[in-house]
Amino acid sequence: MLSLTDKPEETLEYQGQTYRLNLCFDNVLQFYKLMDDQDVSESNKILIAFEVFFDSDAVNYVLNNSDTELLVQGVEKVASYINESSYGASSGSGDVSARSFSYEQDAEAIYSSFMQQYHIDLINEQGNLHWDKFKALLHGLNDKTWFGQIIQIRETDVGQIEDVKQKQEIQQLQDYYALTDEASVRAQEQRNEAALDNMFNRFTRKAGE
Repeated sequence: MLSLTDKPEETLEYQGQTYRLNLCFDNVLQFYKLMDDQDVSESNKILIAFEVFFDSDAVNYVLNNSDTELLVQGVEKVASYINESSYGASSGSGDVSARSFSYEQDAEAIYSSFMQQYHIDLINEQGNLHWDKFKALLHGLNDKTWFGQIIQIRETDVGQIEDVKQKQEIQQLQDYYALTDEASVRAQEQRNEAALDNMFNRFTRKAGE
């Protein structure tokens, strides 16, 4: 979660050692895609996620020492951190817009809107722009941007529109910009939470055997 007094999260302390992690926005989005990939096993998802976020020292330590505790603790901390929000228990809790957009389906609109409002090229910022900053900027996009207009269209209650022609136009736009099943950020967060809980429990049981 973004703070105006503290620097964004960049390290993990473990058994007296400090390991660096990279929470750039594209790493987080890669993590979301990984969690939805049905072709990757649960155990591999944990390891790949760790490799995405942590530096080579941490990865080498895990591999050389078969340290599942660091592996699980690291991914668990990242998963918890990226879902933090100033408003509600998580970025999706109580947040209408989290049910109204998708990082993947709305990628073009997000990219275009960052360029329009902030003059930020997200492709050039890959590996650099921290997740906390990305989220703050994303939530600050106004309704003059393509992304803002899409959110406004999806969240419009056509039942409150009396003009027949205007209602039809909004309905057509809602059909055009409709999210595919389970594509929203909130749905993705819920899937991730359930999947990660299951993975962490499996790793914990195995470590105790």
